[in-house]
Amino acid sequence: MDEKWDFNVPLQKEDLQKEAKSQYHVEVVFDLQKSLKKAKALKNDVASQGCISILEHFDVLYSVFCHSDVNFVQLQEVYDLTICRYLLDLKGYVQESLVLEDPASKQQSLN
Repeated sequence: MDEKWDFNVPLQKEDLQKEAKSQYHVEVVFDLQKSLKKAKALKNDVASQGCISILEHFDVLYSVFCHSDVNFVQLQEVYDLTICRYLLDLKGYVQESLVLEDPASKQQSLN
């Protein structure tokens, strides 16, 4: 991903589906069964790439969480396979940046 993107936290989840220049947007919303199947398939990418894999697979995770008929067990499985790992990786990045003394190095570490 060589393109530069601005990531704005939307007020409504549907705002992520609106296409805007130089801003990330969800391209595809999968049906629930397909999104759950794709989320399970992410396990290897998450294990090898860590939290950076969310950049390539965000549409899948968004699709799971936007369906009103997803049940708790399904959400828990997706959380355990992906989100939990992402949070652990992010914690490592933040902790690493906190020990750096140079402000430029801190910013580079987090970006």
